[in-house]
Amino acid sequence: MREKRIAILFHERQREQRLPLYAIHYLSEFWRADGLEVVHLFGVEELVPADVVVVHVDTSVVPDEYLEFARRYPVAINAGVSDIRKSRFSTLRVTRDSDYAGPVIVKSDLNYAGVPERMVGESRGIATPFGAPAEYPVYERIAHVPGRFFDAPEFIVERFVPERDNGLYHVRLLDFLGDRYTCVRVSAEHHVVGVASQVGYEQVTPPPEVFEVRRRLKLDYGKIDYVMYGSTPIVLDVNKTMGAGNVTGPDDLRAMRWHRAEGIYAFLS
Repeated sequence: MREKRIAILFHERQREQRLPLYAIHYLSEFWRADGLEVVHLFGVEELVPADVVVVHVDTSVVPDEYLEFARRYPVAINAGVSDIRKSRFSTLRVTRDSDYAGPVIVKSDLNYAGVPERMVGESRGIATPFGAPAEYPVYERIAHVPGRFFDAPEFIVERFVPERDNGLYHVRLLDFLGDRYTCVRVSAEHHVVGVASQVGYEQVTPPPEVFEVRRRLKLDYGKIDYVMYGSTPIVLDVNKTMGAGNVTGPDDLRAMRWHRAEGIYAFLS
C-alpha cells in the first residue's frame, strides 16, 4: 500500500515559522512517525494531490476560495466550517433592551479577540480593541456597558455565567479530531480561564449536548470551550485552528495529543 498523504491548508499569508504555535503541528509529528506523509499548502494556487486535506485557515470567517479548493480533495476536514464567530452559536447574547439584571461580559465576536486576523493582515476596518481574551471586561449589569459595544457588530455582549467552585473559575475544553476526543476542566483565579491564568486541571467527561453543537457546526477537527451551569452545558467558544498552549502536564499533553492524532484514521480508507 502506498504511503497516505495528508495536506494541511493554511492562509496564504500564514508564516511557516509560526506553525509550531498550533496544535496541528504536533499532531503532524505523530502522523509522520506513524508512516503518513504531511504536506503544507499556503493558499490555493496549487493543488497538491493528497488523500485528505485539513482546512486550517486561522480566521474566524474562512474565505470561500479556501473551502471550494478543499472540496476538490477526496476528503476535506472542516470544509463545511465557514464561520466560527461567537454570534453564530452564542446562547448567552443580550442587547441593551434585554430583560436581564445580572453581570455581563463583553467579547470580540471574532475568535481569540481578533488576533488571528491581525496576524494575517485581515483586520483592516475591523474594531479589535482587545489585545487578548484576558482583556474582556465584566460589568455588573447591562446599563453599565458602554453603548459602542452594542452598536458595533465586531462585539458581542453576553450574560456572564461562570462555573465557580472552591473560589476558582472553571472552563471545560473539548478537543477532537474525527472519532477521537479529550476533555479537561481547567481552573483559574481570573474570570477568563486560559494558559496564562490557569492553576490546575482535571480530565472530565463531556455531556452529549456539546457533541450536538459540534455536529451542528460541522466541525471535524476543533475545540469547544464550555461551562456547566448547574446541569446545563453552555458553550463559550469554538475553535478550528487550536493553539499549542499547554494546559496540562507534559505526560498528559503527549498522551492526549497522540490519542486525538489517531482520529485522522477516521478519514483515511
